Amino acid sequence: MTKDAIKPGKVRGIDHIGITVPDVEAATRFLSEAFDATIVYDTVADGLPRRSPEDLAPTVALNEA
Repeated sequence: MTKDAIKPGKVRGIDHIGITVPDVEAATRFLSEAFDATIVYDTVADGLPRRSPEDLAPTVALNEA
């Protein structure tokens, strides 16, 4: 990538990012408030239980430190 590839005003948007957090509700609240953002999509269906960190660890390649 050249230094001219990213200039102010050239980024048109962000499709998505992934962040692993211990409390998704708290992180969602924080990011929504910090960026004055509107949630337009949530991958967790209402009424279904959330998966435990232990169940998710292999999926997101988390290692115990």
